[in-house]
Amino acid sequence: MTNKISFGLLILTALLFPLSAQNEKTFDTDVFKKETWNKEKTALKESKSKPQEIMEELHLNLIRNILKVDPLTETELKEIEIITKSCIENDLKKALNLSYFTTAKIYHALREPNVALQYLKLSQSSKIKIDVIDLPLLYAQLYSETGNYLKSNEILENLIRDTPIKERFNLNSLHINNLMALKHFKKAIGKLLELNEQKLDTNYRIDVLNKLAICYISTSRTEDGIEAYRNAIALTNGKNDVQKEQVKKSFSKALRSNKRDEENVSLIRESFQSLEKPKNALEYLRLAESYFSLNKINDAAKAINKYIDSPNYSIIDLSEIEVIRNTARKLENDQMARKFLNFYTILEDTIAIKRTTLQLKGHNKGMENLIQLETLRKEKEISQNAIQSLMKEDALKEDVLSASKWAIGFLLGLILIGCGAVLYILKVSKQRRIANQKLALRSLRSQMNPHFIFNALNSVNSFISENDQRSANKFLTNFSKLMRLVMENSEYDFIPLHKELEILELYLKLEHFRFKDQFEYSFTVHKDIDEENFNIPPMLVQPYIENAVWHGLRYKKDSGNLKLDLAKNDQNLIIMIEDNGIGRKRSAELKTHNQKKNKSTALRNIKQRINIINDLNGIHVDVSTYDLNQDGTGTVVKLIIPQQKLKTL
Repeated sequence: MTNKISFGLLILTALLFPLSAQNEKTFDTDVFKKETWNKEKTALKESKSKPQEIMEELHLNLIRNILKVDPLTETELKEIEIITKSCIENDLKKALNLSYFTTAKIYHALREPNVALQYLKLSQSSKIKIDVIDLPLLYAQLYSETGNYLKSNEILENLIRDTPIKERFNLNSLHINNLMALKHFKKAIGKLLELNEQKLDTNYRIDVLNKLAICYISTSRTEDGIEAYRNAIALTNGKNDVQKEQVKKSFSKALRSNKRDEENVSLIRESFQSLEKPKNALEYLRLAESYFSLNKINDAAKAINKYIDSPNYSIIDLSEIEVIRNTARKLENDQMARKFLNFYTILEDTIAIKRTTLQLKGHNKGMENLIQLETLRKEKEISQNAIQSLMKEDALKEDVLSASKWAIGFLLGLILIGCGAVLYILKVSKQRRIANQKLALRSLRSQMNPHFIFNALNSVNSFISENDQRSANKFLTNFSKLMRLVMENSEYDFIPLHKELEILELYLKLEHFRFKDQFEYSFTVHKDIDEENFNIPPMLVQPYIENAVWHGLRYKKDSGNLKLDLAKNDQNLIIMIEDNGIGRKRSAELKTHNQKKNKSTALRNIKQRINIINDLNGIHVDVSTYDLNQDGTGTVVKLIIPQQKLKTL
């Protein structure tokens, strides 16, 4: 068996590392395979480790070798996706956590911080923690890049305190960036002055002076800001043209943001009069912006003409070319105005193409991969639970056979032993039936979750197709939270009412976000309901709400209403789902054959779940559906759930 596992591991290695060889980077594949094989043989000879432990160690070695690659690219992303799926399939918890961490580092390198942060949190979500040195720093960087500057600085302050002074520059630099983003400029100035007193590399010194100049300008210390800017520019002369351009761009933006256009014009013209070559054409646009702000339209037009003579098409921000259109609108020369507007249109189309390219490489794919991996992990857990149930059944069968053999030996006590055997078999049969029902219940829940995920992903896809990235990001954030709640609660047959309400509120929030003008919704929970003590099967109410939205309210011409009312009647929980949509009859007329089939499957699954719940708990959960109005419009679904006998399984 060990030889088979070893052969399978070598196949995994062979699958992973040709991807690296194709890109002529990382490490020598043949050498790594040989070293891995030698280590495995040594482990087999010198220890009595289980095959699972050997497999986990091999996966860890594969992941550690990916972490050695610099820079991390999409090639490593493909490799780590294969390893992650293998970790899930083989239940390698420690390797899976390190794999999630590595995926976070790769997405960070690919400049997708939101996706990276989700993977990083996943790497720390289980009881088995990974010990990685740069874990806090990665958290700080990702919180900063996703706009949570306070959280980032909270982590950085602890890191700075525990790091030797000579190794603190990068930590201090990120800490100062966060302070500037929070507009805490005075505090940032104090820390920058401390850094400027230290012995620094030239590039670090330029970075400190540039940030100091921006902070001075932002606190109305214009002369100090210009002096720091000139010192930074002087250090870049003849050394680093890229860094010089970054200093000019950031300082010019700070001047314009603080309405210091006169100073900006003076500095740019001073730059043009120097001997440095070549001049960056984008500076003409910055000069034009300041002239336009000073209402010097003709001077702005001259600067724009110089930009048009030697344009720079690296712009990807529409705000940087707005001055061309704004100036054209104020020009009295119609011919020049048309020239400017035509050129603006060309730049606008170029920017649109570049943005589309960037969006194709955006983090939507990363979030999709994250959801797929988590779904795979959940399905693996369900499969393992099913296997354990089957093993228990086999054990019970063996016990029955053993009892039967002993019964034959006791001839004198045949009647008593026979009666005992019958009682035992009845007990086993009942246990088996309950176990089968529980397994069927879990199976039905696992069928419902993919159905729900598929509909939600359709909503995400519609935002992406409409090129509405902000709405897609917002939708995905809420969707990921909803998915986490659904997966956490899907392990239980019953959950407290407040958890189910939290899921329903999130789901309705997402659907309302998707169909903003189609309906409004409301929750009513009567005061006499104790949400902590009332239990309810998870995802039992959601499909009825989904039907109300998708098959009733969505087709309504004007805005509809959806009401969810929870009341208590004796020991029963009464849930009323009411909508004023087009009604069941009209909805059935509009449905395609496939839609009718899908709806029938979903409702049949819910009915089967309710039947199993009633059977296992000896209760009667009742569901009734009727029209809201006499003309057939609107629908009411009423669920009655007895509470006095409910118990968590």
